[in-house]
Amino acid sequence: MEESLKLILLEGKTGDSFIVECGLSAFIIDGGTKSTSKHLKKYLQQTDKELKGIFITHVDRDHIGGLVKLFSNHKQLISKEVPVFMNHPDLINVKASVQDMVSYDDGDRLSDILNANGFKIHGANTDDILEIQDVKFEILNPTKELAAALSNNWKEIQFHTNLDKSEDLVSSEPIIVDFSVKHEEHKKSLENDIVNASSISFILSYMGRRILFLSDSHPDSICNNLKDTTKFDCVKISHHGSKFNTTLRLLDKIDCTRFIISTNGPRNYGHPSPSTISKIVESCIKKGHESCDIIFNYKKVADRIEMKNVPNGFAINLIHSQSLEIQ
Repeated sequence: MEESLKLILLEGKTGDSFIVECGLSAFIIDGGTKSTSKHLKKYLQQTDKELKGIFITHVDRDHIGGLVKLFSNHKQLISKEVPVFMNHPDLINVKASVQDMVSYDDGDRLSDILNANGFKIHGANTDDILEIQDVKFEILNPTKELAAALSNNWKEIQFHTNLDKSEDLVSSEPIIVDFSVKHEEHKKSLENDIVNASSISFILSYMGRRILFLSDSHPDSICNNLKDTTKFDCVKISHHGSKFNTTLRLLDKIDCTRFIISTNGPRNYGHPSPSTISKIVESCIKKGHESCDIIFNYKKVADRIEMKNVPNGFAINLIHSQSLEIQ
């Protein structure tokens, strides 16, 4: 039996897009921005792996855009037997809001394309366990309450309509991580960030190895559903390294030395945050580790990081990579 576990980090610009190869099977996790569709298309045309599932963690355009374009133009590359996991109001049994503001049109558009062409959409909530052949997905987020809040606010949620125009406006300024500075904890309220807060987050397990995908989730939601400190072979850090989505309390629940930050370093978002990198290192030291790897899908982002006052005896490896073998 083929037991390799490989994580492919696509260039999703401001967003996320990953392909996980588990033996002979493959899973797509998010689609990045529209431009990411060309990478997904190329992979599907060339791979000898069998696509077994697609996860759309939430419907921000930098997570769903590439898949909207892929299904619009190249749906023949995907079997209708492949399940698509996505939380959409049609799948959530709550009364929808009657107010009609800006519709969450990319999510609706993709849902319409999938339904019209015979693809099956499935929701995913906390405590769901999905088993697809030898691969297990333990859903940590969203709770049913968060999914219901997303549904109720679906038509009221304002899109970042200028995202497609601004995704190439990346910063060239250095990201200075000073370990002598104590960083404050920053958090957003769930109510004011319901789209990210309700994003699907999960543990992927395959042949004794585990990857934690945090999508753009809020730290307290994940803390509440990780019962104890848990070992992982790799962790995809939440929300592109935003200072609002990684706390020391969350990192206390995670025992890992390999972390992924997916972002092209947009000028207007401050991703990745120096405080997030500092907290990752602090957490690893606290657990007695001597080093950690922080992996970026854009070389220019990794090259921008400048570290000061690094704790003695601890090695921080800043790595640019487009694929990662999980041994």
